[in-house]
Amino acid sequence: MEGAGRRARRAAQAAGAPGFLSGRQEKERGIIRMAWICKKCGKPVPEGSTQCPNCGVKLAAPSSAARRPAPVQAAKPESISMGWFFSRIFLFSIPVIGWIICIATALSSDSDTKKNYAKAVLIWLLVGIVVATVSYIAFRWVSALMAEAVQQALSGQVAQ
Repeated sequence: MEGAGRRARRAAQAAGAPGFLSGRQEKERGIIRMAWICKKCGKPVPEGSTQCPNCGVKLAAPSSAARRPAPVQAAKPESISMGWFFSRIFLFSIPVIGWIICIATALSSDSDTKKNYAKAVLIWLLVGIVVATVSYIAFRWVSALMAEAVQQALSGQVAQ
């Protein structure tokens, strides 16, 4: 009797799920496996190639290219000084001019971190404008109701 795991593997292979394709299926779908590493330049080479597409060195046998997965290089996190953040907090808080600088930074900075910081400041600026507008309208409405109630109370006392 066939186990559930084996049935699932066979079903995935029949459906052509990634990792379960035969060599012929990979060629038909244009999938290139990059399992070879050039010993000269260290770049990935498509499996079965006779020369490196990057540096052009001839690969005579599998021994000239090491059979190992391509190295994954983690991106080095960008470092931005605390002074930059403090200066931008000051600049962005200046009405109109600071907002223009903030928009310019969000659109044209060379750094993703700086762009994201400026975008966050713009979002908080919009949230502040919406909250201030709603608060102003609510305050005016409540103060008008209170003024009307006071006038009615005073006119009721004067009439008596």
